[in-house]
Amino acid sequence: MVTATATRSWRLYNYGFTYCALLGGLTMLVAAIFAPGNVVPLLVFGAWWLLAGTVQAVTVRHVANEVSVDGADVLFSGPAVQRRVPVSDIVSVRRSRVDPQLVGSVRVRTRSHEVIRVAVLLDGARALTAALLAANDQLRIEKAWEHRGPYQPGGRG
Repeated sequence: MVTATATRSWRLYNYGFTYCALLGGLTMLVAAIFAPGNVVPLLVFGAWWLLAGTVQAVTVRHVANEVSVDGADVLFSGPAVQRRVPVSDIVSVRRSRVDPQLVGSVRVRTRSHEVIRVAVLLDGARALTAALLAANDQLRIEKAWEHRGPYQPGGRG
């Protein structure tokens, strides 16, 4: 059984952004109530940050934080995700092209056209990739998971 879990930095970034955006938006909206003069900018920016935080809070719940390969099955688990899929049913694994900072998610497509979103930074990503490729030789993995290990002199830190 091979298991890969989301790194602490990925979780902190995503949940940190969510809470900062929600609290910042609420703070601006409450400040607009007590502010003298023109409050339109506070209302507009506060509503925008509140909307961004709400969208992120809903979105991040549907991302799998843990992936386990057990024989012929893959288990994707997260706050609102619990799916077991046969390895042979997975068609491709790829990361978004517009995510250079590795903060988004990886999309796992199945033969039934289902898309499962997985955290992009995983501890154990290399072992997970090797297990998936060993069980499914037709699987396409295009620059999917990344793992940033400890700093190594002379390498990409």
